[in-house]
Amino acid sequence: VKERKIGLGLSLFNDQVDIFSRTGLYSSYSYRFAINSDHEITAGLSLGVIDNKIDYSRAIVTDINDPLIYSDNRRKVTMDANFGVGYFWKDLRVGFSIPQLLGNKIKYLEDDKNVYTLLKRHFILSGQYKIMISEKNEISALPSIMMRYAKGTPFQFDINANFDWKDMVRAGISYRFGSA
Repeated sequence: VKERKIGLGLSLFNDQVDIFSRTGLYSSYSYRFAINSDHEITAGLSLGVIDNKIDYSRAIVTDINDPLIYSDNRRKVTMDANFGVGYFWKDLRVGFSIPQLLGNKIKYLEDDKNVYTLLKRHFILSGQYKIMISEKNEISALPSIMMRYAKGTPFQFDINANFDWKDMVRAGISYRFGSA
């Protein structure tokens, strides 16, 4: 809602990795603060629910009698939140965000067994600068860097080079340190 300097959003996702799957629904709100004609800060918050599932039938195990391996699936719904703030000046964009802000511990209980997963809080810092390559052809380059950290994991960063044509078509390449 540009006239009121606010942003509203709704996100629905489904993510599956091995035996774990998550389906989530978030609503988002942001507000834009004008510092002066060239500088702006936008802050946003999203709140939602995540349906977390563990499908043990997909697990590859060496000891089928392991007491921590269940024969049926586990499911738990939990709340979650994300926070972010961005600074904009001409063609420079700098952002800081904290996904999984609440850092919830999702417990799957049965009898005397306690199995849990964590929604680890992440800290992400990013920067991007738009460089006009051709005014006539409306081609620009958007180099960026993104750094992330979560407790108990190694520090990670990405270096990206994107190219834009008329704000319609983008292509790029990305490098993630120590990964891909």
